[in-house]
Amino acid sequence: MKVSITAGNLGQGLQVVSRAVSSRTTLPILNNVLLQTDKSGLNLTATNLEIGIRQIVPAEVQEEGGITVPARLLTDFVSGLPDESIDMTLDKKTQSLAVKSQRFNATIRGIDPADFPPVPSGVEGRKVNLDPNDLKEAIEQTVIAASSDEGRPVLTGVYVVIPARALSELSRILKGGDAAIEVIVGAQKNQVFFKARDVELMSRLIEGTYPNYQQVIPKDSTTTIVAKTQDLLFTTKMVSLFSKDAANVIKFKAEAGQLTVTANTSEVGQNVSTVEATIEGQDLQVAFNSKYLLDVLAIIGSEEVQLGFTGPLNPGLVKPVGKDNYLYIIMPVRVAM
Repeated sequence: MKVSITAGNLGQGLQVVSRAVSSRTTLPILNNVLLQTDKSGLNLTATNLEIGIRQIVPAEVQEEGGITVPARLLTDFVSGLPDESIDMTLDKKTQSLAVKSQRFNATIRGIDPADFPPVPSGVEGRKVNLDPNDLKEAIEQTVIAASSDEGRPVLTGVYVVIPARALSELSRILKGGDAAIEVIVGAQKNQVFFKARDVELMSRLIEGTYPNYQQVIPKDSTTTIVAKTQDLLFTTKMVSLFSKDAANVIKFKAEAGQLTVTANTSEVGQNVSTVEATIEGQDLQVAFNSKYLLDVLAIIGSEEVQLGFTGPLNPGLVKPVGKDNYLYIIMPVRVAM
């Protein structure tokens, strides 16, 4: 392999694919990035066996070939270089990659690409094309509800059950893009494939039966609160500073056309604030984990937000005012009011 490429293009590509490099593994090859050349340029690939990312980087290829090298070392080295042309040459006998710039001549020990886990470049199955901005918004508005508890793997994904981490990485890839995204769910229903411009992401699907989420969606509300999204976000954030030593619990009191937000811990103190809001229905006192409310307020994307409750211990419903395509369920906690 012999290739010439700009440090800027290579560095950008390495930043993208390195998101799939395993941070904890007993397999040294998974710490590496695969470099392969073909007529399209330089192909960069990384995988942690759960997700795989490939990007094609423009390059002048004099001789085709491939090698895997430590992803972090190559990324850190290239990102420190000025945006100038660099030459990379593979020594097959020693499985080492020479990386030469105007001032530096580095040699990086690699591992034979034959040992690198296969990352499919496409799968057969059901295909759909999606708008990148719509997909990015949908990802950001749903992954916040995915669990981090690996004890119940199906809850760490997004229905159809794709690992939340894979979708988070896809969201980062989609930033700034405007080309349609091709999505393919494999015929065997064990993997999903995304193609965005010159980047491809593959992810395994999580096995298991997804919970019947429809059962927890409230059918109506006995108390409805409408407030400015940014005002409620700011107030919740400031009040929640006093809840960190109490499981992040904050309290809402809705009555007489006023919403009061409170956090109170014996070790820290108390913070109380009021929020301008339109309140309809019964007076209400309810408590919940402020983190879950902050998560949705930060990404809901509407000027006003509506919260609906049927009591202090029943699931609450959060949705943007003026939109019917998004619902967020928040579970109250039992505390003394």
